[in-house]
Amino acid sequence: MKKQLLFIACLVGFTYSAHAQSSMFQMGIKGAFNYSNLKSEDDRWLSSDNKTGYQIGIWTRIGNVVHVQPELYLTGRSSEAQFEFNDQDIRADVSFTSLELPVLLGSRVGIGNVGLRFQAGPMVSFVVDKSVGDALGQIIDVDSYKDNSFSLIGGVGLDLGKFRADLRYEHAMSSLVKDQIPEQTYSAWSVGVGLRLF
Repeated sequence: MKKQLLFIACLVGFTYSAHAQSSMFQMGIKGAFNYSNLKSEDDRWLSSDNKTGYQIGIWTRIGNVVHVQPELYLTGRSSEAQFEFNDQDIRADVSFTSLELPVLLGSRVGIGNVGLRFQAGPMVSFVVDKSVGDALGQIIDVDSYKDNSFSLIGGVGLDLGKFRADLRYEHAMSSLVKDQIPEQTYSAWSVGVGLRLF
């Protein structure tokens, strides 16, 4: 509950900050590749390699030098889990498809249509599909994974005319699973390109 209240407070603060800035408004589309890593508490139960996923959606920006940037994406993440079960080394796929809503506060430096951005903020994810491999399904029910999670994002971006490019790091602030099994979190890097529509 505290994390949800903190998230709402951030949204309100970012929106207020944006209104205090220029009325400049932008909107566009974006696609990205993400590289996700899933881990359990202390790495003793679950550890995974980075695997590539995708991200596609829309973004808006309100403000100029200081701005707020709400976004909405459909994101696919996957990991190849590695763990021990009955003294055997097991590998299994874990995948999630989510609707993600980041709200970023940013600062931009540059001249005209060319600028460098620094952005950070909270993100809430709503899982629309989830699956685990057959091997992992023997010891954890897919319904043990939560339907939403909270993360923090930070990164840098480049504006070049209508073209946008971003490099971001994301870290989960809440466990992906319910309380009865070891906590699982994830981290991810993403590299994306976008186009300003107006």
